[in-house]
Amino acid sequence: MQILDRFRAAALISEKGYGTGADRCDVDAELARLRHAPVHYALQPLTPENAGSPLFGNSLKAQPQADIAALPAQPDPDTLVYLALTSGTTGAPKGVMHSDNTLLANARAIAADWHFNSASVIYTLSPFSHNLGFGAMVTALYSGAEAVLSQLAPGESLVDDLLRTGATFIYGVPAHAVDLLMELKEPEKKAPEKITGFRISGAQAPADVAAELLEYGIKPQTGYGMTEAHSHNYT
Repeated sequence: MQILDRFRAAALISEKGYGTGADRCDVDAELARLRHAPVHYALQPLTPENAGSPLFGNSLKAQPQADIAALPAQPDPDTLVYLALTSGTTGAPKGVMHSDNTLLANARAIAADWHFNSASVIYTLSPFSHNLGFGAMVTALYSGAEAVLSQLAPGESLVDDLLRTGATFIYGVPAHAVDLLMELKEPEKKAPEKITGFRISGAQAPADVAAELLEYGIKPQTGYGMTEAHSHNYT
């Protein structure tokens, strides 16, 4: 809420019930206390029944619509399009201004290094609201790859989902890599042979975890969380 107020956000898009403690937080009541209360679009949770429905339903009809003809025909690629926030480890989170060019500079590099194309399936265990997941989406859009956002419920199989989606590359953190390896050790599990790499960010993957991934033909890539570079610094 402090960040929304600091940046004078015009709109907030959230999903009902998403996140830890969502059932104990009245978002609209909290927004009403802000000096600059944004318009709140509360999306319904995605279910098989509403998949494919308009994302915002009828909620946009009550809001003033922009004059499309007045929008720039050729947007400047250096214009601010994405505001990434630091973790706030040493103080209040700081906003980093990204343009199309800064986002694409990193997407082009990682797509070239991993040879992403329209046949690639990028599977992210990080949500699109996190810099890592957002980077996965931008890279998929640039390379023409398919982006898959993991939405596994507790107890569901990651290996089975990787096989079902035909994933060829994974985005996640060290804990995700550990979970994957633990499941692959189960006797009845079949290793997803299409996966060539695993982008591991948030912290350095332990050497034994990296070595085990290589045994399954999965090349680990350690990523460094530099918000200023859209987190795509890696070895």
